[in-house]
Amino acid sequence: MAIRFYEKKGLLPKARRAANGYRYYHADVLKQLSLINNAKKAGFSLAEVRELIDLSQAKEKTASAVKKQLAEKITEVKEKITALMAVERSLTHLNATCSGQMPASVCPIIQKLSSNKKAEDG
Repeated sequence: MAIRFYEKKGLLPKARRAANGYRYYHADVLKQLSLINNAKKAGFSLAEVRELIDLSQAKEKTASAVKKQLAEKITEVKEKITALMAVERSLTHLNATCSGQMPASVCPIIQKLSSNKKAEDG
């Protein structure tokens, strides 16, 4: 289960054990678990989630530190989008080289992917 994984990674505090062996968590843990899950859905790595948790618990830190981390993530996402758009252009160009009417053994897509040149070099 994810909760135990996050405990092992130090993202959540260890649960208190009852006599019956059940784990009991403080209500704040649910809020922290939401932070972890939502941050992961937003693309943050576990290391970055750890930083967010540390920031959320540091009384001497201001929200500007959180905004800075988010700005860094936005920059990273934009760089990934740019790279993915380049891949899309390359694949679109590659796709246009084949009519789909010939045997696969002579397909230009296979030929270009099998060559030492980049696919978009033609």
